[in-house]
Amino acid sequence: MESAVDRIIKYGKEYLSIGITEDGSGRKSFGIPWEATCQAYNMKLPDVYFSPEEIKDHLVIEELLKHKVVGCYIFTAIDDYSFLKNFRDIRDLTIYEGVNLKDISFMRDLEVCKMLTLHKAHLSDLEDIFASKRRIKKDLFSPYMTCLALDDCIIDDYGTMFDGGISFTELIIFQNENSKEEEKLMAYKKPIPVHTYRCYIFREKTKEEKKEGLDQ
Repeated sequence: MESAVDRIIKYGKEYLSIGITEDGSGRKSFGIPWEATCQAYNMKLPDVYFSPEEIKDHLVIEELLKHKVVGCYIFTAIDDYSFLKNFRDIRDLTIYEGVNLKDISFMRDLEVCKMLTLHKAHLSDLEDIFASKRRIKKDLFSPYMTCLALDDCIIDDYGTMFDGGISFTELIIFQNENSKEEEKLMAYKKPIPVHTYRCYIFREKTKEEKKEGLDQ
């Protein structure tokens, strides 16, 4: 069986994006959270896949560090996300099933990350995403942290977003009908510093709707 290190070597290109799935197998379809087509084109979809165990291997990390890892898509729950701080060239980061994601301090090291999607994460605040270190390292045409998507997440405090000196292109929130995330944002009574804001609310089908679907 081909090892994880061998897969990286076989890929053989300087720039690559990685994916992490439960068994290390690849995926054929991807959700696109962004409104603008140009943002979809900027997504760095995975070239090489690993399992959670493989990404813990220091030999895998060492081999990856010989390349520029520009994207990372995590599709399964993992215990430790701190390895991400090693990949300072990441521009597109997606974390699904982030039930164990409580600390995103690694974001302070990902200074060129422009697109961030989080799913099922519970965070105290967004300070590490909009840290001052990240804010000042930007140029006129390409501001850092262009797009942020929060899918079924809980953010205790959105205050950092309204501190000033922050503006970005898209903020997309996906929440269930019992979630209070948009209510928390509106409670600040300030304009959200973003060009495009969307909040999509998902609700469970009623018994009647489920029955109707079965009958069709």
